[in-house]
Amino acid sequence: MWDTICSPEAMKRAENHFIQLQNDYWKTEFERSARIVKFTNTQASAIEILLGIEHYYYLNNHAFNPHYQNRLSPLIFAEILERIRNAQLERQTLMDEQMQLLTTPNTDSNLQTTLVTSLRDATKRLISYINQLAKFYSAPSGFDIEPRLSAYQCLLGITHSSQDFIRATQRALSDLPRIPSNKARRADLSATLENAKRDFQCTYFALCDFGSPPFGLDKFIPSVTPRLADRIALEALYRRHRLQRLVKRH
Repeated sequence: MWDTICSPEAMKRAENHFIQLQNDYWKTEFERSARIVKFTNTQASAIEILLGIEHYYYLNNHAFNPHYQNRLSPLIFAEILERIRNAQLERQTLMDEQMQLLTTPNTDSNLQTTLVTSLRDATKRLISYINQLAKFYSAPSGFDIEPRLSAYQCLLGITHSSQDFIRATQRALSDLPRIPSNKARRADLSATLENAKRDFQCTYFALCDFGSPPFGLDKFIPSVTPRLADRIALEALYRRHRLQRLVKRH
């Protein structure tokens, strides 16, 4: 997947391999009208490839529209659910590792940086998959779940876990004795807390973007912003986030 290539050197190697496949390994296949395409890990890329296949007319206009039930819907739905499960497990593992670092500090600063980056990437992908699930009006035949309810519960779960990590970090800071020898550790925990707050904003904003909760569920009220000023600041940040999304759409 070409969007996962992370450096110029890796891109150059990939390009060379691509050319080698065309000119050497699969040359005979190409002479028989075979094709090779580059793709990214997105639904749009997959659709572009399929629509580029000769005789693709058997796909109707709604083939990739989750609002319609068709033979592709169960496959797409199952794939989305699988991606959500995998991303949830990945994110939970990273959250557990971060939680462990609160009580067993690691002197390797690169480890914390890597964890923060990996967690944000996993969260971003998970939110993307959840949003894809929420686009289904109803589950395809064979699936006993309500898509939007499940999507909201997933978003609610990661928002709660982000909030819990903020509380755990605050407790670790509060329990740390204020003595000179703890100065560096306090600085590390303060940085962790700021990162945790940014991560919470990401999940909370995704939950707000979802809209009103499904029937029977209460609206989420953040408990890490008990002061009125903090709640006002958080809502102001969300309004800015929503405005930026609207600008991007246009």
